[in-house]
Formats: sequence, structure tokens, C-alpha cells
Amino acid sequence: MDQEKGQVDLTLRRVTNPEKNQKLLQWKKDKKADTILKIAAENLKANDSETVKIRNKIIEKYGGLYDAFEETAESGEKNLSKVGLNQKWIEALTEVINSRIKLEKVKVKTTIELASLNPNGIQDIKNVVTNAIKSSFNSQPLNNV
Repeated sequence: MDQEKGQVDLTLRRVTNPEKNQKLLQWKKDKKADTILKIAAENLKANDSETVKIRNKIIEKYGGLYDAFEETAESGEKNLSKVGLNQKWIEALTEVINSRIKLEKVKVKTTIELASLNPNGIQDIKNVVTNAIKSSFNSQPLNNV
């Protein structure tokens, strides 16, 4: 342990590959989040104490900067409003977040088999599939499936 730096020095020899990869990914995300906060602070010409207060508010609410920023990239600036930040910080952070964090889009394909023992089973299956398609476009949870 290095008291001067305030950190613990570790070796990667006794750590499994998945643990190592997970920790390195988390470190990269933390570094990226710090950069986003720093850029927003520079854009606002904010002092260090104000930036630390903003950082602490976000961490208190979400447990980490990157988690909050990722959620903001997904759902918009209303996410930062919940933290209690003022509007100038919300706008500055949202602008930087949208330029720095790109959410991955995933396309999922699958094959499903549907069966019905009812006399009008074909119509039931058609209704279920039609409702599933409609609800996926409306982003509503599926019912009757």
C-alpha cells in the first residue's frame, strides 16, 4: 500500500482473466466519466470545488459517474434532474455525454413455436403475434403471451 498516493498496488498474477477484464473495463469507464465531467466543467468555467460537489451528488444518487452518464445517454437530461443539478450543469453534461457515450444497439433474432389446443387456435395465435408486434412498436410490455 502506498500511503503517499493513497492507493493499493496489486499484481494481476493472482487474478482470473474475467476479473481482470471486468476491472480494466470499469477503470476505463471511470476514466471516461471523469473526462466527461472535466470537459463539462471546463465548458462552464466551473471551479474545482463546484465540480467536486457535482461529482459527489451524482455518485451519491447513482453509485458511480459512468452509470449516471450512461443512463442519461439512454433516457435524456431528465435523468440528471433527479440528482438535483442546476440547469446549466444538466445542459453541459448532457451535451458532452451525448457526444462521448454511444449506446450499443442490439438486434435479437429468435425462433418461437406456438401451439394452441383450442378449436380456433390459429386465430388465437394470429392475435397473439399481432399484439406482440403492435406492443413492440409501442414499447409496451407484452400481454397474453
